Amino acid sequence: MLWINRYLSNLRGEQFIASYRPAYDYPVNAASDLLIALISLVYAVQFPFILIFTFGYFVLSCAINVHNVVYVNCPPYESDGALWPRVTTQLLAVLVVFQLVMIALLALSGTNAYILPLISICITFTYVMW
Repeated sequence: MLWINRYLSNLRGEQFIASYRPAYDYPVNAASDLLIALISLVYAVQFPFILIFTFGYFVLSCAINVHNVVYVNCPPYESDGALWPRVTTQLLAVLVVFQLVMIALLALSGTNAYILPLISICITFTYVMW
């Protein structure tokens, strides 16, 4: 659609407006994906069927985001990867919340919580890496 608008516009200002490419908003998209990951991991403990829909969401989201980054949006700046340490820390926090919910559900059901070493490994990894 961009190339059609570019060739149908007559004035230089119209060509500039027609060729405008909005910036891709990495923090908003990463935050929404992390929220979906948190919700799906927490609810997957009780309803494992939700993982099928979550997998479908992430496959579709990946395809759409790749298309937007390559063909639709232009990068406003180069941050040299400054966003990814924050995303990794938030992802590890999501995993800790998931494991806490899993421990609570296992404790309420009366089974032994063998997942305690996993949460200690996750917290240790979080503090060692960041």
